[in-house]
Amino acid sequence: MQRIELTEAHIISSANQTALTDDEWKIIGDQKNSYIISDECDTNYMMYPGYVFSNEQAREVYQPIYEGFANVNTPARGNLSKNNKWIFIGIRPGHAFAHLCKTESAWIFGPSSKLLQKYLLSFGIYPYFTNVYNDQKESVSKDLNFIVRELKTIAHIYNKIYGMNELNFVYMGSYAEYESLKRLDFGIKVNTHCIWHPAYLARAYTDEKFETWRNMIGLSSEAVFLEQFSRTN
Repeated sequence: MQRIELTEAHIISSANQTALTDDEWKIIGDQKNSYIISDECDTNYMMYPGYVFSNEQAREVYQPIYEGFANVNTPARGNLSKNNKWIFIGIRPGHAFAHLCKTESAWIFGPSSKLLQKYLLSFGIYPYFTNVYNDQKESVSKDLNFIVRELKTIAHIYNKIYGMNELNFVYMGSYAEYESLKRLDFGIKVNTHCIWHPAYLARAYTDEKFETWRNMIGLSSEAVFLEQFSRTN
């Protein structure tokens, strides 16, 4: 994991993989393994392919988790600074357009990611993204050891290093693995939210429907957003 300056962070220019040049793919590949120390990252950095921490101590605690992603195509990524309290959890990386992807995948590209980002931008949320399973081709094993370790490490960072006492875990879709995770004690207050998986919404997506959904949930309240979508597919 390589530290870069905030001004060096590459914001990926498009969610359309065919629009990216080989030169940009190289930058994405390099910065997928990078991190920034900052409390200033907002939703403008959502297309940055690396990590954000508030200090080096948090990064050092997270480092063993990062090393556990060494051999997967789509590692977790995103904002683990103290200005973020949202952890978005999926079941596994998506496969749409994966054959086009030279470096990164589910958390940045594809129709469901695009829709999720649109919602998050509306609410000013730049979260951390992860999956229960990290390999697109991995069979459902019910082995939750790594995701439990990952979430407990994140909770430790926020509680013991940042001095915060509350996080939001947002589970996307409806899967038995989530039920097991919800029962665990993470040593910090965890607000659990279950929402439709963005892929479910993307299958019938239109701009008009998006505007309707956005009007229903209200732009000013994250709580309303999560309440309106606290159902599963």
